[in-house]
Amino acid sequence: MGTNALGPYALTGLLLDRLTAGKDPRVVTVSSIVHRWRNLDLDDLMSERSYSGNRAYGLSKLATTILGLELDRRLRAAKLTGVAYL
Repeated sequence: MGTNALGPYALTGLLLDRLTAGKDPRVVTVSSIVHRWRNLDLDDLMSERSYSGNRAYGLSKLATTILGLELDRRLRAAKLTGVAYL
């Protein structure tokens, strides 16, 4: 979760001022169709109660998708566009 979703999202937050000051800034969020396999369990984000590599990967990709969409929503609300999805 930290490597695939939270770390990149935190880094984007730290760099957002520089990104939005640039010409044609872009933030690319890379997810996977695997995100469709999982429901986000907010009580066990780090898979501490029950760990499965496939489950953890799917949850991290779901979180990546959600965080990317939220970043897009916030940038559009602030009239800052330039978020692309792959």
